[in-house]
Amino acid sequence: MNEEQQCLLLSSASHFWPPKGVKLSYGTAGFRADASLLQSTVYRVGILAALRSLKTRSVIGLMITASHNKVSDNGVKIAYASGGMLSQHWEPFVDALANAPSPQHLLLLINEFVEKEGISVDGDWQVEVLLGRDTRPSGDALLQAAKQA
Repeated sequence: MNEEQQCLLLSSASHFWPPKGVKLSYGTAGFRADASLLQSTVYRVGILAALRSLKTRSVIGLMITASHNKVSDNGVKIAYASGGMLSQHWEPFVDALANAPSPQHLLLLINEFVEKEGISVDGDWQVEVLLGRDTRPSGDALLQAAKQA
């Protein structure tokens, strides 16, 4: 990641600090929690979706939904065009992203993962992430967080 990309990431991440005292983990349904706790997580899952698109050279979906939970809850998950879910191999990384305590730590995690996975962030592939949301009252604010990634 070049210096300009790193500065952009640090700047945008400074608006999305993780909630204090909360540790989130990605499961088969993605992240689920009270919607008031999810803005930073949705932002960070947006970053993960972009990296996954670069890695797989494909369109990745980011869905904001918690269809069977109470209305004050919401969630976010990654989906592939095939209907598949996030690779289990990437779940520890998305957990680490969601729980990174600062923008600097987030950047460090991303740089380490990009190098480990051999993801070209300066290549010729244009990131393609499709965003979707349900109609819960929290959906629009969470969608806006995803768009900042």
